[in-house]
Amino acid sequence: MRSLSTEDCPSLMWSSPEKALEYIYDNYYEMMCNLVYRIIKDSAVSEDIVQDVFLEIWRKRDEIFIKLINWRLILGDLAETKH
Repeated sequence: MRSLSTEDCPSLMWSSPEKALEYIYDNYYEMMCNLVYRIIKDSAVSEDIVQDVFLEIWRKRDEIFIKLINWRLILGDLAETKH
């Protein structure tokens, strides 16, 4: 079985939303915590904020991934017209 990539997330969100969120969490949690920490300067608060972000992603997963898919289609159409 091949490993997942960022490009797999939109389609995976429909077939296995838990795995898609797990992939995003595993690959972006630490980076997001570091980014928030640079602003907040409190690691516990930074982690709370990032946890809240992931909870919001889960709650709005259908809306978020529909928008992502739409952007991919739009970008594909634009690239195709430039070909």
